[in-house]
Amino acid sequence: TEEVKAFIADPQNASSAYAAIKEDLTARGFGDFVDLDLSIVRGLAYYTGVVFEVFDSRKSMRAVAGGGRYDTLISTISEGAVDLPATGFAMGDYVIRNLIEETPHANMQMEVWLQRNSAGCDVYVIVADETKRGESLRLVTDLRRAGISADYALATGVKVGKQFQNAEKAGARFALVVGAEYPELKVKILSSRTEATGTAENAVEWITSLMHQPDGPVLA
Repeated sequence: TEEVKAFIADPQNASSAYAAIKEDLTARGFGDFVDLDLSIVRGLAYYTGVVFEVFDSRKSMRAVAGGGRYDTLISTISEGAVDLPATGFAMGDYVIRNLIEETPHANMQMEVWLQRNSAGCDVYVIVADETKRGESLRLVTDLRRAGISADYALATGVKVGKQFQNAEKAGARFALVVGAEYPELKVKILSSRTEATGTAENAVEWITSLMHQPDGPVLA
């Protein structure tokens, strides 16, 4: 068909779904780790969109994970009771174990995670302006790389008030607000309802400094 021919002629720009995924991953700092591979074939019976496979950077072992988009699978297995598009993936426990054992940094990260697993996240990033979602994702990535537990609303268009509720439920200590004023940022200390301001340029250092300070009196 003409659609297939157009895709083959310019695969990098032919799929809006792939372009959106690439943009999202690039915003997180992972763009250099994404390769478009038209030879991947997975589950033709139920995948309806982009499919993917994940390898270690050295490609020293088989795929660590694989998955993709399936818009009709849930409807099919529920006999039409639930019509819910989804994206899913599966990982091999044996491959994951080998990867962790062979990667000192992964071993260290696992130990940190185990120590902090029972605690809530440190920072919940509030996307107050959807045009700044890319900047918000970069902040989340930078915080996580610095060893700071960070979370955010996966869905777009979530109201700010709802995001603050999610931050409370997640047990976050801080809510970092990214709005139209970016690169200026505002952080709310959730336990005391106090606020502080800073800039995106030194956000990691700023948040790290706040983490070593008392939050102030706790307000119900």
